[in-house]
Amino acid sequence: MKRISFMILPIAVISLLCGSCADAPESVRSNNQKADTENGQLVYVELPHILDGLDEALAKSYKKFKLPKLEDIDIQIPEKLASLECTYIGADLDFDKLERLTVSFANCFDIKSSPKRAEPMGIEITENEKTADGMFYSMFCYRDYGHSGIALPEMAKQPERKLVYSPALNKTTDDPVITNIAEQSSKTTDRVYSELHIPFDFRFDKAVELKIGDITSYECYMQRSYRGVDFFSFCTLAQGYNDEDNRIMYDLMKDVFHYEKDGDLFGCEYPSFFDIKETAVGKYIPLSQAIGMLEDELAEYVRFEFDDIRLVYIPKGKAINLLDREGRLLPQSELDPTLKCEPCYVFCMYEDGREAELYENIRFVSVNCITGETEVYV
Repeated sequence: MKRISFMILPIAVISLLCGSCADAPESVRSNNQKADTENGQLVYVELPHILDGLDEALAKSYKKFKLPKLEDIDIQIPEKLASLECTYIGADLDFDKLERLTVSFANCFDIKSSPKRAEPMGIEITENEKTADGMFYSMFCYRDYGHSGIALPEMAKQPERKLVYSPALNKTTDDPVITNIAEQSSKTTDRVYSELHIPFDFRFDKAVELKIGDITSYECYMQRSYRGVDFFSFCTLAQGYNDEDNRIMYDLMKDVFHYEKDGDLFGCEYPSFFDIKETAVGKYIPLSQAIGMLEDELAEYVRFEFDDIRLVYIPKGKAINLLDREGRLLPQSELDPTLKCEPCYVFCMYEDGREAELYENIRFVSVNCITGETEVYV
């Protein structure tokens, strides 16, 4: 695969879920612009027809990219596709509501003690070495300090990571510990979403084995979706770092569970929860036309090899900072509590085949299904 040079810049939106990101060179990004709908070049179709003509499009040869085979593309026509506005459930700075939500969250882990307020950051409930935290804009967290897990000093080290189970990647396992933690993670997430009335759907994504020295643990990931369409949740190698107000908030759309080697849960994080407002869209750019648009809009010298094509919601927004420099809560008028989530076709490039999804450092090109805007993240 031809490589495009890039620079990695560290950014951490959430301490346990972080990645390395950088802006793509302008010459590579080429025509990152909305497709021209005035001259009649775009053809919009109703949702059931967005995959019409895909076989013919895949059979063609292209100068600037190579497409994956049809059998390697996993796109299903969803029940609904819209433009979404996702507002953090703590955006109104209502601590009474946050307390109620945190109590409901704690009940999912059988924590029953009285909540403690730690304004301005959130609510904490602790009982028998177990802690549930509800924090504005960021995580709902559970910790069981009665389990050893991975010692905090060790967590700063880079673990060896190995994909051990993923139905989406056809990675199977006969290890009962791994199948049990996958089932437990799904059941717990189902209960949390139900108790907190979260409007997302989810599915089990993968289980990963982590090794630091002689310590072994597991992580299980839940992939969020909405009405049959996943939210983009890959860390990108090229993030568009210069656009602070319109960043891809990939780390807010995956829930993570932490297990000891024997399968005992010692922690989990639900990064952020949202209320969702839909804006209906009647017609969309078909995937076959999005493919043709890439041939026209990508820079002349590129030659990408796409490993996969996905239909996802890409969540974009402003990194949240609740406090001013003196540690005081910012007034609500200065906060931007909303993510914009647009449906896009994402043409993925994995560094080392599909198992590179384990590390979630993905290069990709996206085409907005509504506007035709093309963006390159390499």
